[in-house]
Formats: sequence, C-alpha cells, structure tokens
Amino acid sequence: DWSSDVCSSDLRIAVVKTSGSEEEVDIERERILNTLNEVGGRKGRAAEKLGMSRSTLWRKLREHRIIR
Repeated sequence: DWSSDVCSSDLRIAVVKTSGSEEEVDIERERILNTLNEVGGRKGRAAEKLGMSRSTLWRKLREHRIIR
C-alpha cells in the first residue's frame, strides 16, 4: 500500500541505475512517482516525505527519466 508515508529508510536500498538491480530501480521509481502523486506534484513536499533533499530528488527524477 503506497498511501502511507514513505520514510527515508524505505529508500536506503542504495539504488543507482548502474549498481542496483532492475527491481530495486523500479521500486524507487514507483515510490517517487506515488509520492509525487500524493502531494500533487510538489517536489519540495515530495522530497520531504521521501527523506531527501530537493536536489537529490531532482537528480533521481533525471536518473529515472521522470518529467513533471
């Protein structure tokens, strides 16, 4: 259930496209997308809920080719 708050420990699976498995990358991408949907696309709020800085979220958006 993606409707609950996501905490930073949920994303600590050290996912980087070059070193993580495809499944881990997919999990991170889905968490980012679901969190963005929950907060109406507000990246600052999404970053806060995901436990990361806005710049980290922007980097991950580029890595996952998520355009919003």
